[in-house]
Amino acid sequence: MGLLELFITACMPVLNMLLVTGVGSFLATDSVGILGKEARKHLNYVVFYVFNPALIATYLAKTITMESMARLWFMPVNVFFTFIFGLIFGWIVIKVTGAPLKLRGLILGCCSAGTSIFSSESSEKQQSGQHFPHHHTSSLQREGEPVRRT
Repeated sequence: MGLLELFITACMPVLNMLLVTGVGSFLATDSVGILGKEARKHLNYVVFYVFNPALIATYLAKTITMESMARLWFMPVNVFFTFIFGLIFGWIVIKVTGAPLKLRGLILGCCSAGTSIFSSESSEKQQSGQHFPHHHTSSLQREGEPVRRT
């Protein structure tokens, strides 16, 4: 497969999504008049709460097996505790700073999402087995012996 064929193959899903988004955006404008304001609102709710989770579940059902779930059990646990830690941290920030009511949700969301960045970075290092990426050999390894990774 040549480079041009790979490029075209990689671009097709993006172009399909752009085409569907462009046609939908055009049809949703007030000048076309197909969908009213209430219809657009309800359609957005249906897409967000029904179609997106269904699409995600469909792809997960194709790729997740019991073996991969057993191997990656720590990921959802890690995400759960990270968000709990972020919420506690956000609550402390709100109490210390005396933030106004309209900003409290934003502060809690940012703290929870911000700590999840550290969680995902930590779990990626845990999966790769390299907590120190520039340290490739062990100090106990003898010279000439191959590196064994489990």
